[in-house]
Amino acid sequence: MTSPLPPLVTSLDVKRLSSLLLTRVGVAYLAEARRLREELYRATVIASDAAPPDLVTMNSTIVYEEEGEPPKEITVVYPWRSRERGVVSVLSALGTALLGRRVGAETPLGDAWNRRVRVLSLRYQPEAAGHWHL
Repeated sequence: MTSPLPPLVTSLDVKRLSSLLLTRVGVAYLAEARRLREELYRATVIASDAAPPDLVTMNSTIVYEEEGEPPKEITVVYPWRSRERGVVSVLSALGTALLGRRVGAETPLGDAWNRRVRVLSLRYQPEAAGHWHL
């Protein structure tokens, strides 16, 4: 299940993620890649330098909550960093659900339990910090 509102994704993130989906990763994680591809297709694409400071982009560190759970802090990353502590791969249901959401947004995880997550705050966003190389 996808959120009723399309995600807002930067052109640089779309370019990098589209390239990622064409690699072996996109084949190895077929269902996850399909979910991300569908969200990118639905996305409203904006210029990277026009990203609002409250938007979850790749490599953003956010505080979020699932219904009935205490808030958690994570960084949305590319799959090759997914084994690091405190991160979540953009290919995971959570990573895909959070990418392109703004602070205050609530979105379904798209899992069998119909869980929802809400973005509470952004601790770091590369675009707001001028870090274009991440």
